[in-house]
Amino acid sequence: MYSGASNSTLINLPQGTSVMINCGTSSEKFNSAQRTIIPYLRTAGINYLDLLVINSLDKNEFRSLLYFVNNFEIKKILVPVYYKNVIENKGFAGKFKKTDIEYITAPEVVNKNGNFRLYIYYDSLMAGKSMMSQFVYGDQSFVFSDAAAPEEIVYNTIYLNNLDLNLQAIRVKGSGTFTTTPPDFIAITVPEYIVIGETITGRKKLNSEIFIQTLNELSYNVLNIGREGAVILKTNGDMTRKVNW
Repeated sequence: MYSGASNSTLINLPQGTSVMINCGTSSEKFNSAQRTIIPYLRTAGINYLDLLVINSLDKNEFRSLLYFVNNFEIKKILVPVYYKNVIENKGFAGKFKKTDIEYITAPEVVNKNGNFRLYIYYDSLMAGKSMMSQFVYGDQSFVFSDAAAPEEIVYNTIYLNNLDLNLQAIRVKGSGTFTTTPPDFIAITVPEYIVIGETITGRKKLNSEIFIQTLNELSYNVLNIGREGAVILKTNGDMTRKVNW
């Protein structure tokens, strides 16, 4: 599992299946799909993605997604139904014609009978902006949370309260705050690693520093991609280790 600074994580399976969770962000002058994600995939010898899971989108992430689907082969995308009108807007409809898109309306399991499973958690009644995904290989579990609204956080916490797995890592939203990743959410999941993205300046930076300091004091292992550039975790289904690169 390779997790980069621009809110994207590549899961590369032994048999060659490639799954990505989120596909980065952008600005007027920088597009992570163009500048970092696609170049990395091609350098790694990956010519297409079997599955792209989009947990949530803002306008900058949507711009990165547009570049990605038009410059790299993606067989299938899973995205919350909340974004259906945007993706199927006549101004963008042609951009996605080469990719199979499934709009998530309820929780589901991908590859339930295979050697890995991908759980998608989505509240169909609320039909909110984000969903949570959980990748499971053997008895090792990795969670990707993009919830921002309080009701979404509560919903995800209820799901994870029933976990009977070794949770190795959780990639939290953004650079990490207790607003989007409450203490009880972490206490329930008890992850081996908590992965955060780049720290943004201003108030968000302060919140992130408090988040990191508090978790470190509680002996949690926080992996800061903003400092390391990327995090690589390798698992065989029984144990997981951080790879130095």
